[in-house]
Amino acid sequence: MYVYKYSTYSFYILLYEYKVPCACRLLMVNKSVTLLAKNVIESIPSYIKKKDENILINLRVKPNAKNTSIYFNSDKEVLNISIQEQPVNNQSNVAIISYFSDILNLKKRDISIVSGLKSRDKVLMVSNISLDDLNNKITENVE
Repeated sequence: MYVYKYSTYSFYILLYEYKVPCACRLLMVNKSVTLLAKNVIESIPSYIKKKDENILINLRVKPNAKNTSIYFNSDKEVLNISIQEQPVNNQSNVAIISYFSDILNLKKRDISIVSGLKSRDKVLMVSNISLDDLNNKITENVE
């Protein structure tokens, strides 16, 4: 929990981690006014979540594509990835980890699939990278 105090005003801003990237509550001291504003930091997309020291990425996989690339749909709720490999014998999962290790400049052991091993919807866990670096490297490689 991060606490900021403004000297000219008598209120505190408390930042909590919810399902949305960031939410803040403005609490007026000695008054009963509470304002809840979600998604204060809009630079963090909704498909990225922070969990402890790791970062979770929601993916939707399209196997058997002509080339491997990442892209967005109109809603940007999930990061889409097209991969060349077939979803047979864990080939597509290995290709996803390999692709993300290349674009993020991380070792393969820093990336793992924590949910959706046999599904098109997957959750990728990434460690040893900051949230800003991850967001910047993904946006650089989006087609």
